[in-house]
Formats: sequence, C-alpha cells, structure tokens
Amino acid sequence: MIPHSLPTLDRAAHSAVLRVMRSGHITPGSEADAFEAELGRAVRRRHVVATNSGHAALHLALLGLGVGDGDEVILPTYCCSALLNAVHYVGARPRVVDVDDSTFNVTPDLIRRHVRRKTRAIIVPHMLGLPADVEGIAALGPPVIEDAAMAIGGRIRGRPVGSFGEVSIFSFYATKVMATGQGGAVATDRSRVASRLRDLVSYDKQKTYSVRYNYTLSDLQAALGRAQLRSLPAFIAKRRKIARLYSEKLSGYRIPRGRGHAYYRYALLLDGTARAASRRLARMGVEAKLPVFRPIHRYLGSPAKGYPSTERFCDRLLSIPIYPSLTLAAARRVAAAVLETLGGR
Repeated sequence: MIPHSLPTLDRAAHSAVLRVMRSGHITPGSEADAFEAELGRAVRRRHVVATNSGHAALHLALLGLGVGDGDEVILPTYCCSALLNAVHYVGARPRVVDVDDSTFNVTPDLIRRHVRRKTRAIIVPHMLGLPADVEGIAALGPPVIEDAAMAIGGRIRGRPVGSFGEVSIFSFYATKVMATGQGGAVATDRSRVASRLRDLVSYDKQKTYSVRYNYTLSDLQAALGRAQLRSLPAFIAKRRKIARLYSEKLSGYRIPRGRGHAYYRYALLLDGTARAASRRLARMGVEAKLPVFRPIHRYLGSPAKGYPSTERFCDRLLSIPIYPSLTLAAARRVAAAVLETLGGR
C-alpha cells in the first residue's frame, strides 16, 4: 500500500533529536528558542511563539487579538474543524461562509457581505497549499488570522506564506509540509500581541494569576522542527515535481493550480463520490482520502443552499499521495491506478 501521507525524516532530523535526548533537556528551552528565531526569519515575522499544536496556535491567535464572548469570527466552511473549535474556545460566534469552487479558498467577495460591526477576526486558510487572496481579505477591515497550516513554503508575489495578516498560524502535525509529530506556531509583527501570546502560552512561574495554558513546544519537537525547516525548500521542490508528474498523467482531472502552491495536497475532482473512489484505489494498493472530512456548515446543521459552491465539490474531491519521500516511480503507480480504476477524462 502506498500511504496517503508520510513524514519525511532524514538523517539530519534523526541527529537533531538524538542531540537533544543526549543533552537530558527535553522540555522547552534553547532549542525551542532557536526554532522560533529561525522560523521568524523564514516567514519574515518579528515575533514567533512555538506551540504544541496548530490547534493551540489558533486558540492563542484569537486570544492575542482580544476575541471573546459575543464577538463574531468569519471562517470558511471548507476547512478543518479545528478552526471552529478555536472560535468556540474563546466564546465567540462563527460566521461561516462559502468558498470558491475553482480554488477551494475563501475570497474577498464571498466574505464582504458577512462583515459586521461585531466581526473581530477573519480566519483565512490557504487550502490544500494554494495561497488565498489574504491581502484582498485584509483590505475588508477586520484583523486577519492567516492560517498557513497547509502552505508553509508557498509564496505570494515573492513573499512567504505566513507573512501576511495581523497574526499567522502554522501546524507541524505529522502529515503537514513540515512535521514535528505534534506542534505549531503563532507569529505576528505586533509587539503588544506577541507579549500577550507569550504570557498565555505557559502558566508556570508567573508573578500574577490569570487563566493561562500549557501550550509550549518541547525541545525534542523544536529540534526536529529546525531540521525540517532547513529541508523545507527541498520538500517544496519535490512536492511540485510530483505535482507536475500527476498533472501530466492525469490531465483530464481538474485540480486547483496557482502561483506559490505548496502542494500540501493534490486533489482530483471526480464525477462520482470520493469515498467510493478511495475504496477502489485501496484495492489497487493506493491510499487516498477526502482532504476535508466534513464541511463546517454540515457540523452546524446549516442549510446546504447557503453553501452551493462547497456542496458542488466537497464529496467529489479526492486527495492522492504527495510527499517528499514518495518516489517518482511510486507516483507513477498512483497515477496509473487512478487511470485504471477511475478512468481517463
């Protein structure tokens, strides 16, 4: 079976983790500090706070912007449910909007009519690794949380993804572009927001009491993150090479393409349901999945007619294997299996 996702852990990553294990200091320390500084340089942010997950980074981002009870946060329906959880964590109300069915991203036009006086933040994910129009969305007024969990290494007009918005967040979960097992980060150029984030990320050794969290990243994970960050350009180059191969072999299928794509996922739009196709591909030795398990509006029980674009594609989108350790020979096997089991178009 060719796995759908697999972290790429080279010799440098192994050495980095072993170095920390031999030091005896595996809690947050100098490695985490160095990772924050190196990540900040890579994504052109003045302040970076490493966290133990992308989910924690989202929660802190909302708190850092002062979002709380009674506030409204705009987010797309086609995204990970972690975004909805984070909005509920702070007591805010989600305003869920449709996405564009050619990019699977939210757009300024789709958001504009949902912006109200109570809107305190807009969460903008770069879905599947394709950069969204984060600048256009920021021009609408409310602070933007740029969700770069799927797109680190991508670029928008020469600038790295993650360098836009009031705050940006990253995820380093095992299947992400950069993997530390669990892990994440929140970044900003605003010193006041950064101070708030640093105050909230850990409850230990504080002079005063308020509700804080245990969201820090360990030195073990940070060491792995530093090694992954050094490999990031090579990771992106390999993902794009595999994407080019798929695009040549599977030219009959529509996928979102665009400048700066990190190709976290390579998703095919099918005529039939993706779940049925994934079962057929599994019998051919290829693991394939829906890139988003369930749209947010379905979790909330909102009428499907309010999200026509997402409803058109969400059950027909199938993600096939793409990651740096996937060989080109294996990628050709994946493409051949798709053509044999699903047919050319």
